This record gives sequence, structure tokens and C-alpha cells, in this order.
Amino acid sequence: MRRLVVYYERLLGRNGRWLATAGLLFLVGLVGGFALALQEPGRATNLLEETMRALRGSIGPLAGGTWQGVWAVFVNNLRATTIAMVFGVVAGVIPAMVLLANGGLLGALLGLAWTGVTPLSLALLPLAILPHGIIELPTLVLATAWGLKLGLAWLAPAAAGQRGRVFAATLGEAAAVYALVVVLLLAAATIEMLLTYALVRAVTTS
Repeated sequence: MRRLVVYYERLLGRNGRWLATAGLLFLVGLVGGFALALQEPGRATNLLEETMRALRGSIGPLAGGTWQGVWAVFVNNLRATTIAMVFGVVAGVIPAMVLLANGGLLGALLGLAWTGVTPLSLALLPLAILPHGIIELPTLVLATAWGLKLGLAWLAPAAAGQRGRVFAATLGEAAAVYALVVVLLLAAATIEMLLTYALVRAVTTS
């Protein structure tokens, strides 16, 4: 177990710039979504509503507080993350879009709560996001960082003359990262559908 921890510590340490790039893209989306909510709250509200409709269509009604709900959220998040990583080979476009879109949605939600437009109050928002978000959001950044690397590292000038080897090495790293992502997403889904759901329900029904 200790050797595994050391392996991931070294892997993440060597790839700080990819993680930083993914984090920056998420932050750009977050700021953009927040600005949209402040300037055009109606448009931001429609965006969130459309996203929720698409989510319900993808995984059906969420059974909060149940293991069925945990599994549904886990599978949905894993599917989206897998797509972001695998299709990162296309010049990193898909993971970049995923980061901007997810950051934008969270930013829009924060902005609407800030202005009081959404029923979800600014005081309740941390309970609704933080318990699982402290795992889920870094996991999104982690997965998409390797999606970006899969599409861009082998194309970089520094990879000239060894592009195949660079791509193969990145693919091996991505496989190891994916295994970690699966564990983290399962933990996040469990917290979201059991702990977060219980906290929000306790506050809103008290």
C-alpha cells in the first residue's frame, strides 16, 4: 500500500503542469459561469435546468439515500470521465470542453445563489456541494489532466523523434490514473447520495 501511495505521489508530482492547466481551465469556466449568472440570470437558470433535465434523462430519477442512487451517480460520472480521458487523444479538445462546461455550471449555480435567484440559498450551497465536491472536483481535474496530456504531450516539440514512446508512456500513466479515478468517483458518489443528501434534507425539512 505504501509503495502504491509513493507511486501516485511521484506521478502527480511529475505532472504538476498538466494538473495546473486542467485546474486553470476549470477556473476559467467557473468565472465565466458566475459572470453569466450575474449578467444574465435567466440564461444561467435555463442552462442549469437543461443540464438537470439531461441528467435525469441519462440516469433517471435519483434515489437519494439509497445504494441504487449511489450506483447511478457513479456510473454516470464514470462514463463522462471516461469519455473525457479517452477522447482527449483528439488534441485534448474534449477534456478542455468538459472542464470549461463543468466549471461554468458550478459558477452559474454559485452566481444564482449569490444573487438569490435560485431556491438553493448561499448558506445551503456548501452543504449541497462540499461533502462530495472535495473529492469529485479534484477527481475531474485529475482525469482531464491526463486527457489533455494524451492529446498534447506526444505532439509537443520536445517529443520529436520519440512521439510513439511518449504516447505509450502517457497511455500507461492514464491507465494508472483511471484506476484511481474509479475509486475516487465511487467514494464521491457514496458521499453525495448518502451524506450530502441527508444533510441537505435535514436542513431543508427542519
